[in-house]
Amino acid sequence: MPFVASTARAEPPFAISPGPVETAAQTAFRTLSVEFGLEGETLYRRDIERVRGRHLRTVESEQDFTMSLAGELGPRVDFNFEIQGAWALNATNEIPGYASFGFVKRGETWIRARDLLGEDLALKVGRFEFRDLRGWWWDEDLDAVEIRWRRGPLALSVAGGTEVASDGTDERVLAADRRGVWRVFGHAVWRAGPAARLEAFFLHAFDRSPTEHLGETTRARDVDPVDADLYWVGLRSTG
Repeated sequence: MPFVASTARAEPPFAISPGPVETAAQTAFRTLSVEFGLEGETLYRRDIERVRGRHLRTVESEQDFTMSLAGELGPRVDFNFEIQGAWALNATNEIPGYASFGFVKRGETWIRARDLLGEDLALKVGRFEFRDLRGWWWDEDLDAVEIRWRRGPLALSVAGGTEVASDGTDERVLAADRRGVWRVFGHAVWRAGPAARLEAFFLHAFDRSPTEHLGETTRARDVDPVDADLYWVGLRSTG
């Protein structure tokens, strides 16, 4: 059996806030915070059995990082910028040298305006997540526009968007099954009491990517196996 030893480290994010001294950044931003996250794992393996008279040794290492910049541009405007990345290395004494792979991808990056038209109304534009594991079947980040409104116990949100580009350097061209796919979201919440709420969810996904015709030649990477219009409606009661 091989002997495996692993080490892992995780460094919690930390924040940097402007100090009491007036700076150019403070003039441009009412508040500003920067967060860094780093997590890695390194694996060393030494086989007991010999291969061509020697023990086989393997080192595998993977590092992940996240950087986030968030702040306020004014009393009613805030923003978020996030970048993520990963780097991996694999080396063995069986083959000279090593293999490495790395990429950078865009995370949640958006700008939001609040308290519009004298109402509890917000407009959000950019790339952000639609994540409710029990609300929608689809829970990834999306380039979208979202409007949220709240009055008393009632809150409504409507959003729509599509993938405008690939989200990482590991995918230079947007995958065919993600091109031209639009999604429209709806979410309504009525708070019936301090711990009671009734929610309704709506999601419509429709594919507007080009359709191949008989006799056309298409590159393999441009073949879209799915062209579907999907609807989903759900209700949830808690409390």
